[in-house]
Amino acid sequence: MRLKEWFVRYAPPELAGIAGALAVAGWFGKPALGALGETVAFYTVVFARDHRAPRRVRHTLRDMVFEFGPAELIDSAAVRPLAMYAGTILLGGMVVGITVGKIAADVVFYALAIAGYEVRKRRSAGHGPDELGADGTGQQPS
Repeated sequence: MRLKEWFVRYAPPELAGIAGALAVAGWFGKPALGALGETVAFYTVVFARDHRAPRRVRHTLRDMVFEFGPAELIDSAAVRPLAMYAGTILLGGMVVGITVGKIAADVVFYALAIAGYEVRKRRSAGHGPDELGADGTGQQPS
């Protein structure tokens, strides 16, 4: 089932992103820097999972841009800031508003990322070393 495949694909980087956001925001004492920590941790996990020898780094990065580029651009430029702002205004509290806004923004982000992933998966079927693994994680079965 695709839901399980998507969960296996996106849950580890999402959890790493949350940990990265909390770590960086806490370390520097600046909550706004949490977004940087989240982004770095998220894409580090994606890259580490998807890149494998003898595949070239540029192929891994190309695939990441194809899968996440549009989602990241729309998310960062409009959806996430607006969702978090609206959440705080509509719900009357920073913690609950940002949390609900993050969840709403994640729905949009993952809808776009999953679309990119599914197109990339179909496009790369049967292309040797650039092909996604059977489980969709980029890892070939052992």
